[in-house]
Amino acid sequence: MPSSRFSRTRASLVAASLCLAAATASARDGDLDRRFGTNGIVERPFPGGYTTEEIFQDVRVLPDGKLLVSGTANISVQASTDMAVMRLNASGSLDTTFGVGGVSLVGFDRPGSNDGDIARGLDVQADGRILLFGQAAGTTGGSDMAVARLLPDGTLDSSFGNGGKVTIAFDLGATPDSRNDQGVRGLALPDGRIVVGGLAYTGAGAVMALARLNANGTLDTSFDGDGKRILDFGGGPTDTSLAYAIIPANDGQRLYAVGSATIGGNQQIAIARLLANGTPDPSFAGDGTLAFAFDIGGNLAETATGGVELPDGRFLACGAAQVSATGNDMICAQFLANGTPDSGFPPVVVPLDVDNRGMDQAYAMRRDPSGRIVLAGFASVDETTFDVAVVRLMPNGQVDASFGDDGRQHYDGSTSGRTNRASSLALQPDGSIVLVGSVNTATPNEYHMQVMRLIGDTIHDHGFEYTQEE
Repeated sequence: MPSSRFSRTRASLVAASLCLAAATASARDGDLDRRFGTNGIVERPFPGGYTTEEIFQDVRVLPDGKLLVSGTANISVQASTDMAVMRLNASGSLDTTFGVGGVSLVGFDRPGSNDGDIARGLDVQADGRILLFGQAAGTTGGSDMAVARLLPDGTLDSSFGNGGKVTIAFDLGATPDSRNDQGVRGLALPDGRIVVGGLAYTGAGAVMALARLNANGTLDTSFDGDGKRILDFGGGPTDTSLAYAIIPANDGQRLYAVGSATIGGNQQIAIARLLANGTPDPSFAGDGTLAFAFDIGGNLAETATGGVELPDGRFLACGAAQVSATGNDMICAQFLANGTPDSGFPPVVVPLDVDNRGMDQAYAMRRDPSGRIVLAGFASVDETTFDVAVVRLMPNGQVDASFGDDGRQHYDGSTSGRTNRASSLALQPDGSIVLVGSVNTATPNEYHMQVMRLIGDTIHDHGFEYTQEE
């Protein structure tokens, strides 16, 4: 018969196990990671109380686990806005050693302009210097592409451009007000050069526009002769083409620009592949440019907001397509290295359809080390409200049933019942999914930065299942 001491010890262990079971629960891929921020969410204005614009935030994960989050700071009740970047610790708390109190503001503030400077993209160079991409208000109307470079501590890098700032003018419009050139996303190249992509207005329409800079911020004239390249995908003078993302090719030389192109009134996915000298690659789709239509419903409009070249040279592009008069769905399409559709990967359409409008939009995509495809954006939940939305697909394009609710999940965010959007995402080395976007606060009615972290893999490499407190 066991001793009373052994029995008491065993009973204590059983009781402790029961208490632990009550305090923890098995997590699912796609659940909010409660170790981050408050129950997986950080919501705040920029330090100083500056609010953010509604969309086009961006995020990067630094080697030490900290997060860089960029957006546009509203610094006054007028139109005055600045590029802004905030640094968070791995836990989600503000890193006050960065910039001034955790944030750096960059205003181009050109004489005669309305000081409306906007950040849409973010990247980090190999040496830790930070790049912000967007647009700067023009001195006599319109806007120019804009790039700012910061040192790792958040101060402007005086070795770049004019005190850390560069503007790029395409000036295709006939008048200053019609010369609207906008950077949307950019890319830091391994050799220190920089590519920025977006659009340039022509007055009647717009064309996809790209520029490449040398490491010091001057235009790289080895790129299409003057450092700039425009692409119209065969559209007419009133049609619009733009780049939402710039993606490096595996060879380290060529690059892709993805976005949308309107051709004859039909907005389609647009993909361009450029050679190192900036000219379109004729081995891709015949002339280096590809427009691809899903043509599902509504006004037949589609946009690619992200992409990746696969190890075998195929190219995957994802975004959204209109499927009805009021609804969009997230989409992906895959192409062979020569630009023809990949018959082994039929076009993917993923509805969330949380409400009867079904306004589902993917603003960002990433491919994880397992080849799974993560899409992030928003889903409508009623006539006036949106939730952050995430979809995960298997490498073959099928929804990943192990993630969220049959591969899909939406999140009400830190301010329940208000509009929440994700405009960018990043994947951490442990598989965690970081989302950044905006939340419309209830009181006062304004937009704050919002960062979420999701559990990407509940079974870790050591074989143990991830659990978190109830």
